[in-house]
Amino acid sequence: MRAKLAQVVALALFSTILAVVSGCDDSLEFANEPPGELSITKNRCFLGPGDTVTLIGRATDADGDEISYSWTAEAGTLSPADGKGQVVTWEAPGGHGTFRVTLEATDELEVASKGIDLDVGRKLDVSLDYNTLDKTDYPYIAQDILPLDISEQTTVEIEAGVTVVFNEKMGGFDVWGTLVINGTQQDRVFLRPNVCPGERGEWKGIRFSGNQAAGTLSCLTIGSTTGGLAVENEAIVTADNIIVDKTYGYGVTVISGGSLTLSNARIWDNGNGIYVEDGILMLQESSIRDNGKYGILMVAGTGPFDVTVLDCVVAKNSQYGFGLEGVAKPVVNNCSIFMNGPYEVDGHTLILLPGYINTGPIDMTGNFWDAATAVEIEKQITKNGSPTEVDYSGWLDEPPVYD
Repeated sequence: MRAKLAQVVALALFSTILAVVSGCDDSLEFANEPPGELSITKNRCFLGPGDTVTLIGRATDADGDEISYSWTAEAGTLSPADGKGQVVTWEAPGGHGTFRVTLEATDELEVASKGIDLDVGRKLDVSLDYNTLDKTDYPYIAQDILPLDISEQTTVEIEAGVTVVFNEKMGGFDVWGTLVINGTQQDRVFLRPNVCPGERGEWKGIRFSGNQAAGTLSCLTIGSTTGGLAVENEAIVTADNIIVDKTYGYGVTVISGGSLTLSNARIWDNGNGIYVEDGILMLQESSIRDNGKYGILMVAGTGPFDVTVLDCVVAKNSQYGFGLEGVAKPVVNNCSIFMNGPYEVDGHTLILLPGYINTGPIDMTGNFWDAATAVEIEKQITKNGSPTEVDYSGWLDEPPVYD
């Protein structure tokens, strides 16, 4: 019995010595996981020379250790200057380019790092008599608080593929001279607010005003504005293949003698679609849909009024497809008109607003009303007691135009 016990003790002692000698004593090791899941968020996506951005770093630690953060930048200026802290600001240098800022997270034992590339665009300057914005790898940044004036006798030309970003809510273009936008189907021009993808921002839009104001706009996208595209006070604009969406007010406004020829346009998801008051509008092969109260509201008083709507889709606007006030008398032909207003409620394709005083017939011939009979079409018209006739003869059984 004693001999067997001695053998067991000797064997245990030998195993312990062997484990220590061979370096296999796990009890002497200290396990630690470095910080993980590093991420960096920023409060703005587009920067101009000298602009600042707030950067927030985040990390996790599987061991529950406290994490410290520090930042370094290859150019520009960090605040605080030592780069310490989970939140820092970075001021862009004076020139355009791509600059890397690096975040380091440590639990005092190990360090993990992650970098972010920040693009700094070109400052937008339209102060010259003639100015061309060529396509570059970086957007143009409009840093001014108020809209940029394109004065009389001044021409600004924006080439295909250009993006212009407006930092401020009141930023935009006030055009008294000439604005030419030369986008293409493959390389559109984008005018947009300074927000990151998925966010909705705000800027003023483009306004043409005065009898010297003129514009030719091709393959242009205008997003998230308060004013969309406005043509007023005898300005003359021709626009083809433009998109105006997510505008808080009207996507397009033509007032006070302004003249707009608009084709192949998509006016979608705005507070309202198009507003014309004593203005001239030729609208063709366009889609006006999913807007707020009105698809197209037309008001005619003492000024010039001439509206023609051809080969368009006017659909799914939340209250009315068309609204008429004063003596407004448009021509609407070969259009697909459907599902405006609550679809189960009558009288939402066309409304003659109270006080409508035009006495001649309104030409709305040859359109698709999503209706099979004259009785069904009449139910889509609200006259508010007006004796005005609406000529919807020659209505179509199938939509002539699709989005």
